Amino acid sequence: MKKITAVLAIVAVFALAAVCLAACNPNEAHPSKVYLEYADGSTNESTISLGEFSYGTRFADIEPQYKVMCLYSDNSVKELAASEYTVAYTYNPVGGEGVTVDEIPQAPDVGYYEVSFTLGDYSTCYGFIINPSDREYRVTFSTRSWTYIDTPQVSVTHADELTEVAENINYYYIDKEIYDNFTDEEKANFADNYFSHKDVWPIQNGVPSMIVPGTYYAFAYIPACGNYNASLSVIDASTTFTITKASITRDEVYFDNAKIYIGYHTPLPIELSKVLIYDWLEFVGPGEFRGSTRFFIYGESDFPLLEGSLEWADGTITVSEEDIGKRFDVVFVPHPYYEEYFNTIDITGYVIMN
Repeated sequence: MKKITAVLAIVAVFALAAVCLAACNPNEAHPSKVYLEYADGSTNESTISLGEFSYGTRFADIEPQYKVMCLYSDNSVKELAASEYTVAYTYNPVGGEGVTVDEIPQAPDVGYYEVSFTLGDYSTCYGFIINPSDREYRVTFSTRSWTYIDTPQVSVTHADELTEVAENINYYYIDKEIYDNFTDEEKANFADNYFSHKDVWPIQNGVPSMIVPGTYYAFAYIPACGNYNASLSVIDASTTFTITKASITRDEVYFDNAKIYIGYHTPLPIELSKVLIYDWLEFVGPGEFRGSTRFFIYGESDFPLLEGSLEWADGTITVSEEDIGKRFDVVFVPHPYYEEYFNTIDITGYVIMN
């Protein structure tokens, strides 16, 4: 019985050895390289760059025609079926780290893409770069014509996609006649030196208010954003705007800061025509004072619209100490400077004698 057991044990050992030799046969061919073979017959043994493309290029126009090939240890070559290898996609956005993605978009974003094919310990890949492209922007207005004291809404096309740089968009304007008289070369070079041009003015905080009446071109500088380069917006007939003179009428304006000064050694009663109205008044010594007769009219945004002085509506009225605390009508007289900006200025109000 012991002899039979020993024989069976020997047979089992030989059987196991035979299985091992069959599985680990050094003569059996195994993968030694994976590569791509392109439609033109060229091959890619490691990594190949397909080149650089502008944003907007379809992946279908980038992806090459290829076969995934495997070279075996016996020098045989075989085209691999899709089930025999794995494919991985990585994307490196501009200024960012590489990330794995499930697939390459139909219109790839700006950055570097790589497609890798792997079988066991062997892999090969190809990559390509998507460069940012120029985009056409235009400054838009809620209206193309407004008066000096109005403030329309101003934006730029594609604004909904510019949220990440919206605060850094700078708006400008230039007189239409001046720009129209530029040579073709000057217009071509304008984007490179607009910021230093003596006839270019900023639209402060993107609000086109208090601009001298006239016709202008509006344009904007848009920083690089997403898949697009930094750009100066289009300047053409669609980006013109016209400012016209304004008219302003107000009554019953209470100039509560008015200081009424009759002066020292001036007998009462006195005609109002001889009484001065000050915006502010400060006494600096016996019989000495300093002050200002400038008054301001403000717009809805508390921004000064007008500067001027006050005159009595009826300077022939005689006043005395008994009139202190009483109301007297006045007329706002704008500085002549504003004739360029307004057709009509009719502002009346009152002060309280103090």
